[in-house]
Amino acid sequence: MRYNKERAGSLLFLFTGGYGVALSIHLPMGKLDLPGPGIFPLAISILLILVGALIFVGGKKQEKIELNAGLKNRIKTVAQVVLFTGLFVVALKTLGYLITASLFLLGLFRFVSGLKWWWSVTLTVTLTLGSWYLFGKILDVRLPSGYWTPLH
Repeated sequence: MRYNKERAGSLLFLFTGGYGVALSIHLPMGKLDLPGPGIFPLAISILLILVGALIFVGGKKQEKIELNAGLKNRIKTVAQVVLFTGLFVVALKTLGYLITASLFLLGLFRFVSGLKWWWSVTLTVTLTLGSWYLFGKILDVRLPSGYWTPLH
């Protein structure tokens, strides 16, 4: 079978969804009026499988890709994402959500994705403040405040 980019990517969705289903079925599901912790991961995993299957079936057949093409760049990108995520986890409690999330997103947008500075800053500010407002104010989730807490 010939794989193109869409089909190769869809396999990641299929395998990730299958793994998620295998893990989430061991969690309590709860009831319709009081869902348990297993409902959300199960639903997301099933959606991943469905989307992966749709992409795989609908993928173009004429364009062939080399699965090893650009492997060095992919490894570099994965390493950058892992590094930024590790720094995010380490700095979150000390610097707080706003600063850490801003630095994390700016690093991903600018250095991993290669977006222009103005676009990286715009997306960073929008997503950081939007997520802070959604989770911190609307959903009332206690986000780490760190040393800088002007918006509390």
